Amino acid sequence: MGGGLGAPIPPSYLSVAHRNASNILAWPAVPGVTSYNVYWSTSPGVTKSSNKIAHVTSPYTHGGLTNGIAYYYVVTALILGRESVVSTQGSNAPTNSEFFTFPQAAVGFVDFPIGGAFAVFATDTALYAATTAGLAISNDGGTTFATRTTANGLGSNFVYGLYATSTQVFAATQGGLSISTDGGASFSNRTTASGLGSNFVQGVYATPTQVFAATQGGVSISTDGGASFSNRTTANGLGGNLVYGVYATPTQVFAATNGGLSISTDGGTSFSNRT
Repeated sequence: MGGGLGAPIPPSYLSVAHRNASNILAWPAVPGVTSYNVYWSTSPGVTKSSNKIAHVTSPYTHGGLTNGIAYYYVVTALILGRESVVSTQGSNAPTNSEFFTFPQAAVGFVDFPIGGAFAVFATDTALYAATTAGLAISNDGGTTFATRTTANGLGSNFVYGLYATSTQVFAATQGGLSISTDGGASFSNRTTASGLGSNFVQGVYATPTQVFAATQGGVSISTDGGASFSNRTTANGLGGNLVYGVYATPTQVFAATNGGLSISTDGGTSFSNRT
């Protein structure tokens, strides 16, 4: 349970995201704890005998570091002078490369290189790449690309997934589902105000009659080309409300959730879950 009678338990995980000459540490709160100690070293196997940073809270930025060198960390919780055992170890090496970081409930921080391609989709006439710096579009088979960003109407420059038809381009972004009707030249953005379960959209798929958005708040479904959405959650049978991807056939809808693979045979009205 902890590091001795009456001692608190340590945080359940420690995440470390790298920055230029610094690392950002994050950990979940321990009930009743308002202060934590961080221990660090440039070698693995950190203990309470290692370098100590006392009485900090999450997130904590450890600065003044050397790029390219790995730093290792553990964290302990404090209650009335009693200290927990150490957490699991986290590590990262600072870098001057640009990264986009967003919080992820299950793991703390997730880093993506700026400009890195995250998903790809192709039609007969265009190649689309979902990147962390916008939606890149090529009309010459991938030789050259033009990048669309928030300046062109995207909900966010972080594009997590995409889908295209002969008339529309759908970009799943961290700031909503962005839709283009002019081949990706410009976009209009859909958010929770349009019925999405969350503005963080992780995947998208379209059929001739429906648009499906995989969001961090459920599967959002449109029957009017993406103008408005209704949202499906665990109340409709989803295994979890965090939906990573979605796919549909004429007879079934498949949702990849944090609680299983959820399948619908009624167009997404209800789901049964597979684990």
